Amino acid sequence: DEIKVMTSGAFTAAHLAVTPEFERTTHHHVVTVYGASMGNAPDSIPNRLRRGEPADVVIMAAQALDDLIRQGKVIAGSRVDLVRSRIGLAVRAGAPRPDVTSVDALRRALLQAKSIAYSSSASGVYISTELLPRLGIADAVKAKSRVVDSGPVGVVVARGDAEIGFQQVSELLSVEGIDFVGPLPAGAQRVTVFSAGVAASSRAPEAARALIAFLSSPAAAPAIRKTGLEPLADEITLIAPGGIRTAIEQLIPAFERRSGYHVNATFGSGGGTKQQVIRGEAFDVPIVQPPLADVVSSGHVVASSETPLATVAVGVAVRTGAAKPDISTADAVKRMLLAAKAISYPNGASGAAAGASFDKTLAQLGITAEMEPKITRAQGGAGAMTMLAKGEVDIGLTFLSEMSDPGVDVVGPLPRAISTPTALVGFVSAHAKSPDGAKALLTFLSSPEAAAVYRACGLQPGR
Repeated sequence: DEIKVMTSGAFTAAHLAVTPEFERTTHHHVVTVYGASMGNAPDSIPNRLRRGEPADVVIMAAQALDDLIRQGKVIAGSRVDLVRSRIGLAVRAGAPRPDVTSVDALRRALLQAKSIAYSSSASGVYISTELLPRLGIADAVKAKSRVVDSGPVGVVVARGDAEIGFQQVSELLSVEGIDFVGPLPAGAQRVTVFSAGVAASSRAPEAARALIAFLSSPAAAPAIRKTGLEPLADEITLIAPGGIRTAIEQLIPAFERRSGYHVNATFGSGGGTKQQVIRGEAFDVPIVQPPLADVVSSGHVVASSETPLATVAVGVAVRTGAAKPDISTADAVKRMLLAAKAISYPNGASGAAAGASFDKTLAQLGITAEMEPKITRAQGGAGAMTMLAKGEVDIGLTFLSEMSDPGVDVVGPLPRAISTPTALVGFVSAHAKSPDGAKALLTFLSSPEAAAVYRACGLQPGR
């Protein structure tokens, strides 16, 4: 069977890299045309479909694909997310490369550039309607900016018609005659998901679904990654409370090297991450804190996959060089707190587990009302430690694993008589894209190697 594909530029290099293997193993013949995900160009994918051009598979920015689904041009329920794509910039080969390592540096580079080019599709729409206005330079660069309606922006840069060109990284890397400068800095970046769907007019819907399944498979991921895209097929998504963040970030590189998977980790408050899991948000491996009954009963985790990883205690810190108070007993902690002029700890009402735990400690000590005037509830453990390092408070409290600010000295954990360590437990999501990958990650995070990292980061391995 012949499969007709319409693909946007961002996925073109990846498509060309992996489609021959699909044709070899299935004996389908793939015919491809190219166009932008959006914009007014006659060859843009939406305009091609409006003219009635035949298609079986459509590959484009997810938001634009959703528009086509709403218009009835793509079959509802057929969308499959393939990759994440980042925006980069390039200059003509041999030209000086501007510094774009920070948002301020990017702003200076754009103001100094003689000419700028960006596409009329997803990356260019973001540059012109969001990034430039946010940088406060939209009017200043308007006269020297050029919108490329069709074709690679890199070609315009290679000809010397623009000094700096913006487009999806994968589209720039495949163009000769330019030097890729790098991706936009974190504070200016826009990550776009590119997805595939079956065209409503498809004459070979089953073959179309087979191609989409191949493009989204782990087998295709290595070749796709080489084109500058981030395939979702070999990605494991993890969500966890901030109390285990330092350890997880140290462990991820070793797991990725050994397994071939790529881990995309998101961190938040203990209460907030648990609610995300209960709502059924899509993560392969959630790490949550007790009580676990509501997580298990939500149906969004595999109950039998419960894996205790570590426990973490609320600790006390002082500013670097300050005298360390006695916290060996409940009475000693009470005296320390009443003597302090100001203290800070994470806001338990916002879901911070360390803050909720310490609120209980104050109640147990019977000094909640007395302490209230001198308490500042911070945004997370890092916020509490920053206040302490700046000298805004005398005492800072949060999980021991969050006391990494160089401006603070750790005193130690609160006594168990008034503060119970918090457990951190991992699960495989009931909606995991790769259950085997999720299980492999949990196995690694509960290994003796991981235990050593937990201890070094202020946690205790196990339950």
